[in-house]
Amino acid sequence: MPNAFFDSVIENYKNRDEVVLRFGAESALTGTEFLSSVEQASKKLRLAGLEFGDRIALESGPYSTYVVTVIASLAAGAIVVPINPNATQPEIDYVFGDATPKFAFGSGAIFKAVAKELRYEQKEYQGVGNDLKVPAGCTLLTPEILSIEKLPISSTITYTSKIDAPSLIGYTSGTTGKPKGALLSLGNLYASAKGLIKEWSWTRDDHLLHFLPLYHMHGLGVGLFGSLAAGSKITFLPRFAEDLLFESVAEEDISMIFGVPTIYERIARDLRLPELRKLRIMVSGSAPLPADLFARLKEVLGDGPVERYGMTETVMNTSNPFIGVRKAGKVGRPLDGVSIKIAADGEVLVKGENVMNGYLGRPSANQEAFTVDGYFKTGDQGEIDDDGYLEIKGRKKDLIISGGFNVYPKEVEAELRSYRGIRESAVVGRPSELWGEEVVAFIECDEEIDVVDLREFLKQRLSTYKVPKEITIVEALPRNNLGKILYSQIRQNFQN
Repeated sequence: MPNAFFDSVIENYKNRDEVVLRFGAESALTGTEFLSSVEQASKKLRLAGLEFGDRIALESGPYSTYVVTVIASLAAGAIVVPINPNATQPEIDYVFGDATPKFAFGSGAIFKAVAKELRYEQKEYQGVGNDLKVPAGCTLLTPEILSIEKLPISSTITYTSKIDAPSLIGYTSGTTGKPKGALLSLGNLYASAKGLIKEWSWTRDDHLLHFLPLYHMHGLGVGLFGSLAAGSKITFLPRFAEDLLFESVAEEDISMIFGVPTIYERIARDLRLPELRKLRIMVSGSAPLPADLFARLKEVLGDGPVERYGMTETVMNTSNPFIGVRKAGKVGRPLDGVSIKIAADGEVLVKGENVMNGYLGRPSANQEAFTVDGYFKTGDQGEIDDDGYLEIKGRKKDLIISGGFNVYPKEVEAELRSYRGIRESAVVGRPSELWGEEVVAFIECDEEIDVVDLREFLKQRLSTYKVPKEITIVEALPRNNLGKILYSQIRQNFQN
């Protein structure tokens, strides 16, 4: 049965003798070597006993072993479970207990080497921490370094995967509770990739500088799968750092970067910012991009980042256009094949080939997650303007109702950030006997702030019920690995 994703990858990279995947200073693969490595790894996986529909947990990282094994596992028809390389033992225990993978691949020490061929044996799992272990019954697959020249070169991939079968279990960020495993097919991933390729004029001539986590939908679903579907080149960095970014852009033919708002904030403060004018496109996602940050980047670079909107359960939903008007504070229009509408209570609803099949092992959550007509309930509050652009007002659970009035934290946070010296802000609701909830704010500052003056500033810009009753200056707001503010942790402090 044809598989549009693998057919496009084979067509994009066959007989390409130029380097298409570069892993820092460690290694590089030409198009032909990439296909050959995937084909060989897929055969080894099958010999190790991996069968269609088996789940395989892969410790992620910007290394050839991980990238090749992800694609090889999918070619073999397996279901990939990406693992955060910095996960703690309790976090690993939770994911392994929920996903129950039959195989696991990876070890921090092994991943720092580059495997050209894979040899498999059962061992106790050793991860990046101390004595991390996989459960009984799960086989660890480990790589051994051999030269790629010893392998027969193949310009194709023999795949048994099906486009509509579960292929990836992406775990939600868990900012409001225990993470849930979203069951995604290659069809879901490919549908989003096609929409982005069209919207961003993404081609094999592009070159992505990739520094996002490869266990998250932004780095994996958009960065890796999007690039492979488009046939573009990727240079992986071990992490984001301003010097690495600017050096790579100066020395290579980089045309694209994908980042999150905290990264763009750091870039905007760098005196080398004008050097990024050579980039064709910058994309922002995973958290709202403040309008003032968009404006600062646009002033120097001629245009701001392309903001898009997606989530683990739906991959990508909307994007501002690459060619056309990019509206600050808005996440653009639906991608091809995606339908979006706003429910009566303001919740954003999504339908399309990009939407997951459901949560792993959670029938009640699946029933709750979809409307009767098949739309996925995103949990986000939003509005669509007359041009069809979507604006995310905030999370449904984050909505503050104070004295009967609705307060969207994002609106208050934007005004706080517009005050000189405030770097970041988080606004939440605190239980109140009088108001039901009252608005409180936490701010990170670059300089000393007079809270009394700040409140007067806000009173000139916000209705009285939106002005925080209390403003607290903190050294750092709690965040997850992608820089998303952990509002649930802030609220938990009130309960404690």
